[in-house]
Amino acid sequence: MKDYPRIYSLSTINIIHHQNFDYLFHPFRTDFSGDSGVGKSILTDLIQLILVGSTVYESAIESNGDRPFNHLVLESKDKGDFGYAFLNVEVEENSFLVIGTFIERNKNRSQAFIVKKGIGFQNYPFALLDQPMIIRDFEFDDKWLPIDELKTKLNTSDYYGFEKWQNFTGYHLHLKENSILPLDLSTGNNTLRYYAQILQAFSRKGIDVKNKMSLQDFLFGSDKRTVFVEEYDKAVKDLQEDNDLFQSNRNEISDIEKKRDKLQNLYELKTKKESLEKDYAIQKYMSTIREFNAIQKELKTVLEKYFQFKNEISYLNKEISDKIKYIEDNKTQWETYLEIAEADFKVHEQKKEEISKIDDYIKDTGLQTAEELLTFHKNFHLKKIIEISLNY
Repeated sequence: MKDYPRIYSLSTINIIHHQNFDYLFHPFRTDFSGDSGVGKSILTDLIQLILVGSTVYESAIESNGDRPFNHLVLESKDKGDFGYAFLNVEVEENSFLVIGTFIERNKNRSQAFIVKKGIGFQNYPFALLDQPMIIRDFEFDDKWLPIDELKTKLNTSDYYGFEKWQNFTGYHLHLKENSILPLDLSTGNNTLRYYAQILQAFSRKGIDVKNKMSLQDFLFGSDKRTVFVEEYDKAVKDLQEDNDLFQSNRNEISDIEKKRDKLQNLYELKTKKESLEKDYAIQKYMSTIREFNAIQKELKTVLEKYFQFKNEISYLNKEISDKIKYIEDNKTQWETYLEIAEADFKVHEQKKEEISKIDDYIKDTGLQTAEELLTFHKNFHLKKIIEISLNY
């Protein structure tokens, strides 16, 4: 099975024998089969016309007169005297680029076109379509549009990008840069003509494989035949010079390799040193950050205590001030209270002495209860009264 890119399908619009049709290609088989006259060679002519253009086109049929490319279009005034043929090239799996040809029956030159995803054809590789195009994608309002109108329609959509070429040089350059063709057909007419001959040969526009010169012309082109010997002699001479140069440079290469190894070792050491320095710098930075955070936290605590103590000192100063004022305001009154208290204390001392005498008396008389004390007191007064009466 062919790797990518590969031809996924060939579509025809208003082409003789095929009208409007989409042909899917087998991923392995590349042959066309069918009865004579059904249009097999027309398909190969269309592929040739798409790839190389009309300037070097020759029909694949062998007859007295080649079939002009513009006669591939159906002659129809209703549908317009023009037609399209295009290939869906699967560049990657399920990703497509459309290349094609626009043919007008009354013109002697075809136009090439490319359809891709999105507008702009300056950058390579081109953005690819998510699915292949079919002939219905070229139809608008139940009719086929000429190429200029088709370009406008597709370029005003949100998906397609369409560009056309009357000069095939730019077209072939795009095909080479996007790896659709294996060689650059924009370099000159000879390359383009030889490539067209290869396509024609695959379509039975035969070469005589028994004829040595004919086979060389097919494979290499007629102007290459006399060049081979000169290229061979030049190659032998270049090879000898290369061998001499190799011998003379062998020691130098060895020295360079030794220097390279030393430089590689120095580079590895330098890389290791830079890595270690980087790790050290990171660790030092992280340590500094941790110390900074700890100091910042400690400073915050100290400041909080400072403001707390400052507030407390302010409060205490106010309390002391208030109490000093209170003392000063009440000093005279307290001095008066002190004098009264001292007088009361003297009275208290006198009463204390009297109570002490009574306590001593109670102890001497042995009186223990209040009842006994009252009885004694009554009797004491009664005796006093009798004694006074007797004395009188």
